[in-house]
Amino acid sequence: AGTNTLTGNATITGNSTVSAGILNLAGNRLTNGLLVVSGTGLLTNSVAGGTVNGAFSNAATVAVTADTFFNAAVTNTGTMFFRGAISNNFVTSGSVTLNNAATITGTTSLTAGSLNLAGQRLTNGLLVVSGTGILTNNTGGATVNGAVSNAATIALTANTFFNSAVTNTGTLFLLGTVSNNLVNSGVVALNGNSLVTGSALINGGSLNLVGNNLSGEIGRAHV
Repeated sequence: AGTNTLTGNATITGNSTVSAGILNLAGNRLTNGLLVVSGTGLLTNSVAGGTVNGAFSNAATVAVTADTFFNAAVTNTGTMFFRGAISNNFVTSGSVTLNNAATITGTTSLTAGSLNLAGQRLTNGLLVVSGTGILTNNTGGATVNGAVSNAATIALTANTFFNSAVTNTGTLFLLGTVSNNLVNSGVVALNGNSLVTGSALINGGSLNLVGNNLSGEIGRAHV
């Protein structure tokens, strides 16, 4: 409990648990075994460059207001307001909201809970939405730079841009642009006029225009 603020780089060879109170990176580097935030604990960073070098598990709250870097795997079952980079895999079944651009070099697995792009840019390896997970965006201009595989729900209420291929076997409420191929065997419904610059392949399931326009080449893959 209480507030712990790093005034320089720090190393903790064992596990670190923040079960209450605040851990503020303050732009410094924490090298750790495993960092666990639980209970009413809060991890924060308000100075660009704050870094966590060890594995990180969040079951409470992460709220960073400056670019923050995680160099090992991150697991989230709590709430994250994130900007910066995860140079590893990211598994989340909690709530994630981007509050600026973010990069995830490994695979992002959204198995439950939500990931809200909030108008920001996500540069990712592969984004997988499964289980009861939901990818959403409520602010125009959000961009996903990496490939997306959806077996759950994507619900977009503002223009969103996908720069790599999108594969949908779940439910996709589309509004914006896919600057690549869209391969569907689930349900696609348009929330507004949309564009697919590659091919929109309907291998199964349905595509519902809902009174909107879809620009691009629409076809069915040959078996």
